[in-house]
Amino acid sequence: MQDYESFSLRLKTLKSMDFDRDISEASYRSHIISQYNVTLTTASQALRTLLKKQGTRPEQIATPQEVLIQARMKGYIKDSGPWVAMLQDKKMNTFFWDETKREERIEEIRKIFIPAFDELEEALEEEYASRTSQ
Repeated sequence: MQDYESFSLRLKTLKSMDFDRDISEASYRSHIISQYNVTLTTASQALRTLLKKQGTRPEQIATPQEVLIQARMKGYIKDSGPWVAMLQDKKMNTFFWDETKREERIEEIRKIFIPAFDELEEALEEEYASRTSQ
C-alpha cells in the first residue's frame, strides 16, 4: 500500500503544477518534467509491488516493460499506448534543453500521460479497497 500511496501523492503533486506558466520560465517547465518522471517511476514501483503480492514471479517483472505487460494482462492498464510512449521516451532528456521538445513533452504529460496515470490510480485504488474489505 505504501508504494500506491507514494504514487498517488506524486500524481497529486504533478496535477497541481501550473502547466500554463510562461514558457520563458524554463526551470519551472523542466521541473514539471522532473515531477512527471518521478510519478512514472512510482507508478511502476506500485505496480511491481502489487504484482509481486499477487504471486507474479520476479523475473516476470524485472523491467518496466515487463511490469507494463503484466499490468495490462491483469487489467490495471487498459490502454497500453500512453505507457509504451512513456517508457520509450523516458531515456530521452533532450526535451530539457530544447524548448520545442520540452513544450511538446509538457503537452503530452497534460493531455495523454496524466489521464493514463489517473486510470491507473483508480484501478489501484479499487484493488486495494477490495483487498482491505476481505
